[in-house]
Amino acid sequence: MLNHDEYTSVISYTNRGVIESNIDYVNENESFICLAKIEFFIDLQDAYTFKDIMGYLHSKTDFGAVLIDEMGSIMLLFRDYKIHQAKAALQKITRSVLQVFGIEIKIIAITLIDGDDDYKSLLARLDQYYVMSKISTNKKIFYGTKHFNFYEGGDNIEILQNLFKKINLIKIHNLYKGVPIVEKIAILAFNKGELLVKINKNKIPFYNNEEFCFLEHDLIPNIIQANISKINPTLSTISLVDLKFLDNSPVERSGIRVEPDRNIYATLSHESKDICKGYIINISENSIVLNISDTSLKNLTKESIKNNFLTLKCQIPTKKSFITTIKTKASIFSIQNNEVVVNIYPNPASKTKLRSYISLRQTEVLLDLKLKLKS
Repeated sequence: MLNHDEYTSVISYTNRGVIESNIDYVNENESFICLAKIEFFIDLQDAYTFKDIMGYLHSKTDFGAVLIDEMGSIMLLFRDYKIHQAKAALQKITRSVLQVFGIEIKIIAITLIDGDDDYKSLLARLDQYYVMSKISTNKKIFYGTKHFNFYEGGDNIEILQNLFKKINLIKIHNLYKGVPIVEKIAILAFNKGELLVKINKNKIPFYNNEEFCFLEHDLIPNIIQANISKINPTLSTISLVDLKFLDNSPVERSGIRVEPDRNIYATLSHESKDICKGYIINISENSIVLNISDTSLKNLTKESIKNNFLTLKCQIPTKKSFITTIKTKASIFSIQNNEVVVNIYPNPASKTKLRSYISLRQTEVLLDLKLKLKS
């Protein structure tokens, strides 16, 4: 039988073994892994609720490791997540845990594992953000990397200058029919806040129609919005100014949102009774926007319906021109006129189907784009 000190030591070394193996994985595979630390209060007399929450957290991190430290805080590992993706996932998890269990996660800290980290340096950085979140009065998520602290004071231009020197490649995102067109480009110069980059000359017409674009850099935890200042078609260069860090990423989403190319009808039901039917306007892994009739709108706005979990059912095309059925738990996020935004909670099988359909639509849109570029 272990005494308290021995039990604490076992927990500490178990966590250390798991975390160090993930540091090694980052080193060997050049992958992205985030480590988060959260805290919420639950009466441990209600052991089954605690068990259910831990299982829920495990599933919502794509079945990454869930650890508990000596003080009772919970650590989550997000494999193949950049830091702003992990932040978005934790924001969604926070809302879901509150909605499903009535438990509020009040403290959240996240850091990106760096290949040069050791266990102590990684935990020291995570604990720094954890303390900042704990003393914060407005429930902010505090996060950062070895190279970049989002809440750190100082000159952003100087920070960017140093990071662009370390890695002089950046991804630039433009949107076409809601699908991000991503291009990895070279940074030619960065001077006094103006970024000069070289792009694919065939895509210049699309940038001519945009006032701004979004940038993604491997050492920066947030997407950057930049205004397009000048375009040089001869040299295939773009000058970007007014670089701003965005707290919420418009291009790194849990599944790209796409528009169906044909009517796809969906049904919402409550306690096995159909209450609403409409066609899908757009769809992602985690939400669907429906256009519904006035009659369906009245049904959804009833108090007994709008605050309860519903069941969404629809049929989507597959890559082999067949039809597959999606059936998942759902909740109403917002209603505006005859459009309703529905949060969905697909199981792994349904999520795979959704990803396949979204990938299919992306491919079709990109083929359309290529035809336009050739014409």
